[in-house]
Amino acid sequence: MEPLWIETLKPRRLVETVRERELYTLDEVLAIARPIPGDGLKVQRDKAAVAFLFLSGMRSGAFVTLPVLAVDLKELTVKQWPELGVATKNSKAATTYLLDIPELIEIVRVWDAYVRATLPPQAMWYARLKYDPGADMVTADEATPPNPRRRGMMSKAVKDLCRSAGVLYRSPHKLRHGHAVYALKRARTIAEFKAVSQNLMHADLRITDRVYGVLSADDVQGTIAGLTDPHPTDQQAVIDLLESLLTKMKQGGQAV
Repeated sequence: MEPLWIETLKPRRLVETVRERELYTLDEVLAIARPIPGDGLKVQRDKAAVAFLFLSGMRSGAFVTLPVLAVDLKELTVKQWPELGVATKNSKAATTYLLDIPELIEIVRVWDAYVRATLPPQAMWYARLKYDPGADMVTADEATPPNPRRRGMMSKAVKDLCRSAGVLYRSPHKLRHGHAVYALKRARTIAEFKAVSQNLMHADLRITDRVYGVLSADDVQGTIAGLTDPHPTDQQAVIDLLESLLTKMKQGGQAV
């Protein structure tokens, strides 16, 4: 075989497909987690979990192993510390923070007050529930070691809540995506972007940008459309600068 012919052999290029980023929006989370009169203890717990995951951006594996003592709603802090039993990715430790979204914070606060009054500090915030046939009621269990199936249980709970709210179900991890995109869209400086990245417990800004920094189709469309809009404030600033430079030039100054 001739070398030149061999060089003409190229693997077939794969056809790319466009995939929309999957996440829960704030409006969807509010629809899922908003309290309804008559909500039982299980539903209250699961709605608080949805709100907490969006506010914190935690991974679900860490969340279901989070003890009550690791949560401080007054300071909006979460101690994702393996030494407290929190199963973080790669056993990283960090104190992270909740988004200050009042309606979701209130949902979380109601459940937080219940578990603090009912369970010891070492108990799981996403508490295991038990049915007491003698009293015909569901109560939060005492401190019970978390088991691997609790992530699956939470996934089922989120699916049930989505069905009730008429929201398309996505995995609980997509609440983390929703948190990240919500925060990044409001970041205006590199310091704010870095803060979001650290709160996601990323080791590098590039990870945050690669995973969550890609704009959605709607974001791109809105930004591109806005490029042709007049910006009176920006135009006036340019005019003022040019007039200042012309004045300096007339006075013999040097423009810089």
